[in-house]
Amino acid sequence: MSGEFDPEAYELFLKMQTLISSGQPPADDLDVKPWDEPVALATILDAIVERFNHYKSALSDGIAEAVALYVPFTYAIDHTIYAPRLLLKSPVRGCGKSTFIDILGQLVRRPEILLSISRAEMLHILDEEQRVLLLDEADYSVKGHKALFAILNGGWYRPTAYLRQRDRGHGRRYCVYGPVIFGAIGNLLDSLEDRCIIVELEAETPEEKSRRQKFRADRAPELHDLARKCRRWVMDNSEIIDAYDPAMPELKSSRAEDNWRMLVSLADLAGGDYWPTRAREIAVKLSGSATQTESEPLMLIRDIDACWGTKPVVKSVELTTKLQRLEGRPWPTLTPAKLASVLRAFPDGKGGHIRPTQHHRAGKWGNVYHLWQFRNAFARYARAADATPTEATPPGLFPTPEEVAAAVAVARGEAGRKHAEEVAAYEARVAAWRAALVAKSDADRAKKAAEHDKRASDLGSTPSTPDPTGSKLRDELSEMAHDIMGTVIPPIQPRKGGKATKRPKTGDSTLLPKVERPPHLRVVPPTEPPEAAPQAPAGEPPDDDPSSQS
Repeated sequence: MSGEFDPEAYELFLKMQTLISSGQPPADDLDVKPWDEPVALATILDAIVERFNHYKSALSDGIAEAVALYVPFTYAIDHTIYAPRLLLKSPVRGCGKSTFIDILGQLVRRPEILLSISRAEMLHILDEEQRVLLLDEADYSVKGHKALFAILNGGWYRPTAYLRQRDRGHGRRYCVYGPVIFGAIGNLLDSLEDRCIIVELEAETPEEKSRRQKFRADRAPELHDLARKCRRWVMDNSEIIDAYDPAMPELKSSRAEDNWRMLVSLADLAGGDYWPTRAREIAVKLSGSATQTESEPLMLIRDIDACWGTKPVVKSVELTTKLQRLEGRPWPTLTPAKLASVLRAFPDGKGGHIRPTQHHRAGKWGNVYHLWQFRNAFARYARAADATPTEATPPGLFPTPEEVAAAVAVARGEAGRKHAEEVAAYEARVAAWRAALVAKSDADRAKKAAEHDKRASDLGSTPSTPDPTGSKLRDELSEMAHDIMGTVIPPIQPRKGGKATKRPKTGDSTLLPKVERPPHLRVVPPTEPPEAAPQAPAGEPPDDDPSSQS
């Protein structure tokens, strides 16, 4: 129905209008040109680590390797479902966050370095241009902005990284999935840091500052070459990236394992002994960093587990007093009522929640807590966090990168074999079609020859042999024309230069010479009669009568 609203066409129209108004090229034109020849990922990672150590000397153990693994991850984002954020955090200014972001801006896929951003621009960058957002000073531009936090939190997981909003009177769907890099002083919200790979930077000492070289983007062409090599490696190994699933070490949480899964996978695909082992060590170290902000309820459960003791029952006032005496903890102002309100959120493992109960002892009533109420919370939130990380997956359960590569090669060979079979079947169908067409043409010609013989027999002439080309019929017609008109019909001239020679025109003497008609068939055109002399009226003499003249 004409005039009916088409949401997909309207969305495409809005994207084209945005590109035209902003002057930006399409997203496919934002990528760097791939390297000209195949490359090894281990060589690329080693070169990136060397560049970071060259421009920043005060780096803790494992930071350069973690950031180096994040660079090829941005090029493989289309093969993942988790997009961890990279948080460059420092306690004070002057620790090198801006330098790190500047270096990463030369390495990652489709970089967009900004100091501040609005919600509309973030949607445009992540959905339409699909860039990697590098946001410096995130503690000023993002902290306290709930709309931006919702986008950054939701864009971590691909299946749920969508939102809708009204655009020019119509609903529009945006995809906000993609890698994001922050630079911030201090902590951000717990929910956002839980989705980040946190890298802590420190200020350089005078000796360290003298050893490193000042970074300038216009004098670092080798970074652009490394970006091209990263894209080439991902293009050459996209099928292996899709098929490979690494064996993960046991980290602090399942979300931390999801954050590091793709980086560990890239380390395994790099090959050798160094990168697979080193990536798992760094994942255990950085994901279990104590500097990550701990929520107040979780901290309270751990402190209660530490100061409970061996009693099966503890008074509410007594437990509050023990917590208030802990040094360096935020419980000096804790009251029994506030303690009860926080503990009410934790299940007791028997269908209820942790709540104080009335207890009568020595003629007095008071609120008490029982040890059995806390056993479920202690096991899940306090003691599980102190467990030593171990290898979560037994060796041999997941295939190695070499086995995955071999499986992909077999799949490619199987696909090639199927393609060859399809091509052979197609050629067989074409050959059969051609044979059927030739047989039909021969049958039509035989049918026409039979009809010609039947007509000849009806006229009393001798049946002719099959004449597929029609040359014999043309000769007979020429003889008939010669008998009747005394001339011969010339044959059609053969093709010259791919074009057929035109027949001579009707009036051309080469086709039908002029024939004189016999006398008895000639037609004489009639002649006009002579003009009659005018007659005089009756009773009047003619003008030439002499008697009428005076």
